[in-house]
Amino acid sequence: MDELIPSPRLNQYILDIKQLLSFRKRLVRENAGLKASVKERKHMYQSKKEDAIAIISASKIKANKKHLLCIERELTRLVMADKAILTNYRILTSIKGIGPVNAWMAIAYTENFTSFTDGRKYAVYAGVVPFKTRSGTSIKKKDRVSNIANKELKQELNQAAKTAMQHDPEIKAYATRKLEKKPYPLVLNNVKFKLILRMFSLVKRKEKYVEEYLRSA
Repeated sequence: MDELIPSPRLNQYILDIKQLLSFRKRLVRENAGLKASVKERKHMYQSKKEDAIAIISASKIKANKKHLLCIERELTRLVMADKAILTNYRILTSIKGIGPVNAWMAIAYTENFTSFTDGRKYAVYAGVVPFKTRSGTSIKKKDRVSNIANKELKQELNQAAKTAMQHDPEIKAYATRKLEKKPYPLVLNNVKFKLILRMFSLVKRKEKYVEEYLRSA
């Protein structure tokens, strides 16, 4: 009988980063709901009388913004405290479109690129690439996105892809070319996949991203 080998203990910094990101998500969602409520009440109640609900909501939004800053400072501290995490964080944020939030999330959900070492598998997990399904031994079903895909990762990658399409010359040229024949959502998804592959490739090589024209200079 094969001996069971225990999984290595998860880095405490990674656990703390995951918890902070989870709490950050709650605050971001709460603020979004409060902002929608304030906007709705301003539209519905246009009188000049003070609206207690709008005032309280605005106060909570302001407080949550301060809490978010505290969380982001703590996330930065955790990243700085671990050399391996800091190295990958600097690599990730050298990629145009990948800001602190996407870098924190990639590090957290790949456990600093140890639980996921393949970009395509991570893309399937993030719901960016559909996985292949088969019925029995011969009937091939249509590829589809996993029901357990991490929709939060996919959502954050949306903004990363949009930024890259504006500010990364290589990706901008790719997107412009593809948009001539393909719908925008599909091109955006393809850009997200490109960013994921770029992240994994650079982390594997331990290199920061350098634009093509700088490499040839």
